[in-house]
Amino acid sequence: MTALTITVPLPPSANALTRNVKGRGRVNTAGYNLWLEEAGYTARMAHRAAGKPVFEKPLAVTLQLGLRDRRRDAGNCLKPTEDMLVKSIEGLPDDRWNDDISIKRDAAIPSGMVRITITSLPGAPPG
Repeated sequence: MTALTITVPLPPSANALTRNVKGRGRVNTAGYNLWLEEAGYTARMAHRAAGKPVFEKPLAVTLQLGLRDRRRDAGNCLKPTEDMLVKSIEGLPDDRWNDDISIKRDAAIPSGMVRITITSLPGAPPG
């Protein structure tokens, strides 16, 4: 079973990823673009350091969040994290193949960070 674990800063909330720009529609915010660049670099380096594992679909994705208060909705971390992984890790199947998703607050994770574990599910059917 192929697996990879990466720790990156928490993404911006899904509510703060885009903004409306007259004549252009929805565009990424500067904060989201900066996070995509930084977290994406960390994800690429971790993937390379692990020998560039190849993931078969479907996938399990686990997010362990270093969230210390309840002002932030844990579920709003999922979409930006999935999008960053697909853009950053060569050959990773699109997030529509994430069949087993787990998100939890974890006191063992440093505040402001997210530990992401991606795993190919056993017995994956051809996709």
